[in-house]
Amino acid sequence: EDFIRQEIFMPLEMTNSGFLGEKITQKPEMAQAYMDLFPTDDIMPVSIYQGNSIGPEGGIVSNVLDLSNWVTMQLNQGKYKGKEIFQASTLAETHKPSNITATSAHLEYDELGYPMYGMGWRINLYRGHLMVGHNGNLKGFSATVNLLPKAGWGMVILVNKGYSDFNTILYYNIADRILGLKPVDWHSRFK
Repeated sequence: EDFIRQEIFMPLEMTNSGFLGEKITQKPEMAQAYMDLFPTDDIMPVSIYQGNSIGPEGGIVSNVLDLSNWVTMQLNQGKYKGKEIFQASTLAETHKPSNITATSAHLEYDELGYPMYGMGWRINLYRGHLMVGHNGNLKGFSATVNLLPKAGWGMVILVNKGYSDFNTILYYNIADRILGLKPVDWHSRFK
């Protein structure tokens, strides 16, 4: 955590980012967390996990502005406001696939290629365009960071509802518009 604070948060001016179990989750502007109340379509408020960090999967608490700085650095080959945070070659290695992670769900749609995984990133072709991203869920929250590196675009989607398909529907819709493609009705597909 100290390394991430010193080497990532500080140089990227991520001043409102921290870790689970810290006071950051007790700020008044922290969103109320929600979960589905199965089998209905209702949702219910849930408390924010207050334990110690559970590791990389859900351990960081942040906001759209701070994560946008992270995305900017990713799209600028490791630089943020002219300062090198990561060497371009090192960052490029994290965007390279190391294994295929295809599931039957991915193969169901012609718009999606075989998903792969790199160093912390899911790498895929979306309608023929490289997409690098990662999503995560924690009780009451869903987060998605996606890059369209060749188009020079990135997106951060944060939802205060755990395990939500909304993130996926929204980022595919945004990608269609950024890439100038006829939008696919992902909402109907995910019902």
